[in-house]
Amino acid sequence: MAAGPLTGEVRQGAGDGIMIQAITAASGVADAVVRRAVMIAGFAAPVAAIAMSQDSPTAARQALEQVTLQVGRPLRPMLAAAAPSAAEAIEALQPQGGDVAVEAKLDGIRIQAHVDHREDTVVRLFTRTLDDITDRLPEVVDTLAALPLEQAVFDGEVIAQRADGSPEPFQVTGARTASSADVAQLREQVPLTTYLFDVLHLNGEDLLDQGGAERWKWLAQVAPNLMVPRLVTSDSEAAQGFFAELVAVGQEGVVLKSIDQPYAAGRRGAGWIK
Repeated sequence: MAAGPLTGEVRQGAGDGIMIQAITAASGVADAVVRRAVMIAGFAAPVAAIAMSQDSPTAARQALEQVTLQVGRPLRPMLAAAAPSAAEAIEALQPQGGDVAVEAKLDGIRIQAHVDHREDTVVRLFTRTLDDITDRLPEVVDTLAALPLEQAVFDGEVIAQRADGSPEPFQVTGARTASSADVAQLREQVPLTTYLFDVLHLNGEDLLDQGGAERWKWLAQVAPNLMVPRLVTSDSEAAQGFFAELVAVGQEGVVLKSIDQPYAAGRRGAGWIK
């Protein structure tokens, strides 16, 4: 087998599946435990090393259950399923009725941001595919470094905007985030605005297993001015109206999110629907 899927140089579903099956078979640990550990660790290699260093399946399972989020090490992002309308998304998220979060789906580039003030301030920025692009986005680093906190891991979006606040075409943001040449000049010519829609760790506490509403409460405490536009409602017409407003100003649409479900790292779960 090629080493790419193990080391993280190749990131694609087939490689993940093969490696998880291999770790499961070799260690005797249940697939679900291995899968969660890989999602949080980001790559299969450290999970394989932990599992295979134990002397029994029980010890391996216990060790993998202790794999937690580490500030500075990217984890797999949660992904959204799809629905044709806001009404159908609300029904899927809350079949018995109740509120959901209707969140702006910005036409930018998704980032995962790790902030650590424990010693020297360190901010690291990762793409959806876990590539480190910190050096390309100094204005994003400055924005996040100024937040009043000790440690955090955020999920969010960066986007190039016009003077009136409307988004530049996606290609403008994409080209800016992809370029590592003349970063200072690019910062002046195509500045990026930072938006955050989730917090996964805050000041020593992992928040992955908390419900969405609880995580957003913490996010509002530390970064109220960076939060992505969000409407909490059970009304499908209100959700559809919010969608129409966003599309009218050039955004991509909306993501509807459960206010109760945890952050399902690395999965296209039922808790988010675009």
